[in-house]
Amino acid sequence: MTPKPELDTPLALMLYQYRHYYRISVRKLGHEIGVSGSTISRIESGHAVDANTLLLLMRWMLQADK
Repeated sequence: MTPKPELDTPLALMLYQYRHYYRISVRKLGHEIGVSGSTISRIESGHAVDANTLLLLMRWMLQADK
């Protein structure tokens, strides 16, 4: 896995923690939800996320908890 990014936003921290709890790479998560791994990496670095990507992430997070 990649080194811990700057976790400047609550979403960045939550996404990072989920990925590491479920042991999933940025590339694999991106593939699972339909975005690029670099998009996941940018979100974890604190960049803004569009509404569609946010919805995809929230769906994944809710399903991962089941």
